[in-house]
Amino acid sequence: MTGSVSPALSAAFSLQHRQSIPPRALTTALHTAARACRWSIATVDWETYPMSFGWTAVRGAADVQAVLVVRETNLVALSATQPEYRNLQFVDDTDFGDAAAPFASDVHLLSRSMLSASLTSADREYLRALGPDVAANLTYWRPETVGDVLFNWWD
Repeated sequence: MTGSVSPALSAAFSLQHRQSIPPRALTTALHTAARACRWSIATVDWETYPMSFGWTAVRGAADVQAVLVVRETNLVALSATQPEYRNLQFVDDTDFGDAAAPFASDVHLLSRSMLSASLTSADREYLRALGPDVAANLTYWRPETVGDVLFNWWD
């Protein structure tokens, strides 16, 4: 494999981030960080099929409409849009990042630049090596960015 794999992809598929903390600890950390930003968030919706992520709406933030969590991980992203099919607009919010920093073991916040990065040949090779289902999804859905792989509506 030439080149390096995106840190967000290797984190998403490594055992280190796969439910390394109880979901309750993750949601407590998210709520605490949101309160520090004077946001309010609802309960994370984990049941929206076929999304690969859970999410919650954000109220009180200027540029953030949703907090997203890759299913079965502690990987978190912020979006300027609430999830509808393939409409996510990843954003950074330094206040939320600072508020989440004390919970770094519970919340791994992914940056906009990390999620907007184009998939490299090393990323694609790494993903295909995860198994035939992932390889088939890459061929069928043709994701272009790291965020397209992590936050998707693949069935």
